Amino acid sequence: MHNAQRIPVLMYHRVGEPDHPHDIYCIRPALFSAHMQALARANWRAVNIEDFDAWQRGEKSLPENSFVLTFDDGFSGVHDFAAPILKNLEWPATVFLVAGKLGGQSDWEVTTGEPMLPHSLMDAAQLNSLSGQDFSLHSHSLLHHDLTTLDVSTLEQDLHNSRTLIANVCGQAP
Repeated sequence: MHNAQRIPVLMYHRVGEPDHPHDIYCIRPALFSAHMQALARANWRAVNIEDFDAWQRGEKSLPENSFVLTFDDGFSGVHDFAAPILKNLEWPATVFLVAGKLGGQSDWEVTTGEPMLPHSLMDAAQLNSLSGQDFSLHSHSLLHHDLTTLDVSTLEQDLHNSRTLIANVCGQAP
């Protein structure tokens, strides 16, 4: 086994039907499946983020053609569309959750200049289902604020509350 020198990190947001033709935050399920199948045919394999973290610290080696697969925000389409595809491949993934919106809608402000409708976010049952399928669940903030604009105290509170909520819902701290 060769040790990987570089590990790509693939990041997706929503898996489902786009809101408009130029929706850069959404991928149709069939296209997501095609991406994963192409990677598999090319002998790439997803590794979990914990192994990636250990690799970054020099504590673990990973084979060539390893990559990390992540999803931002926690959209329901990850559970409904992406998870079955990844389960068939036996690949792990990581979801970075907007913890204060679990089971709700993505009603935060976007600054892309393109319209973005609210979409459903995973609830506790969906997240617990993913936990049993080799998905790691971590924080993407409490309410999807721009963390770079928060003062230190507010930032620390946001991250603490996000971590606590995820731990309460999923039974393990991110």
